[in-house]
Amino acid sequence: MGSYKIRRLHVPENILGILEKNNLNTCKDVLSLSKLELQSLLGISRNKLENLLQEISKKCIADPETAYDIIKNQESTNVFLPLSLHSLDLLLQGGLPFGSITEFAGPPGVGKTQFCFMLSLLAALPSPCGLAESVVFIDTESAFSAQRIRSIALKRFPQVVRHDSDVILLLQRIFVHKVNSVIGLKEVVRQLEKEIIKNKVKVIIVDSIASLMRKEFGTDGIDSVMERNKILMEQAAVLKDLAQTYNIVVFLTNQIVSHLVEINSIIPDDSPDDEEANIDYNFQANHRKITSGTQCCCAVCHKRIWDCLN
Repeated sequence: MGSYKIRRLHVPENILGILEKNNLNTCKDVLSLSKLELQSLLGISRNKLENLLQEISKKCIADPETAYDIIKNQESTNVFLPLSLHSLDLLLQGGLPFGSITEFAGPPGVGKTQFCFMLSLLAALPSPCGLAESVVFIDTESAFSAQRIRSIALKRFPQVVRHDSDVILLLQRIFVHKVNSVIGLKEVVRQLEKEIIKNKVKVIIVDSIASLMRKEFGTDGIDSVMERNKILMEQAAVLKDLAQTYNIVVFLTNQIVSHLVEINSIIPDDSPDDEEANIDYNFQANHRKITSGTQCCCAVCHKRIWDCLN
């Protein structure tokens, strides 16, 4: 629980402002300093400092839960966000899970960004087609297209998107951050919690999570790789914490494909011989990864996601 945000504690605004100004945003950040350093930084009495540290320390120890409580909490909240593609929902055992991170990895052209557009709609559309909630779209490749989202909405969901006012309401629920540097990405991620609370966000999309890292750090040299991985792990930890704390869907795209596995056992026997489908699920500590080949992403209907969305 060292990643617990200081802002969530009942800390006086003047102290909170000083801590955030010095990039001390989590319990771990504050507790990494000595008492003398903190007292000098905050300008408060020793007693007030002790009370502050005691409250922060308590948050570093997670309260125990019974197995029954965990099951009841899961049953009382949304478990999956359906994707409106029956075959893909079937493969994903219900859709994208709330409270965790899902990564969609694959080469360029497979339809990752188009899938992100569709996911934005599923968060923003009114019931029964969507959640009628807000979505944060972090665009690191300048690929976001509001016009494309509008087109998909009008074509795929005419039952709930009939008038210009429906389109306007829909687009107003999608908050877009255009990021062109690693520093910019880190700052947007740092501010996400405020945005989640303010705008009642239920889905966060990052398209793509690693493109900026490749541009700024490259792929050669052990030092570059280590620095890039360190930043990725830091951002993933923050996103995972937000997903679990606020029970939201966090969806990342990535062009780095580390492993492709044929799933002929999943593809029906009567599928065309020239169709190939590669998809890999890694269920690890609330992180689901989908790796798709260029020919097919939806292994049941034998179409790329791009084709499924059109």
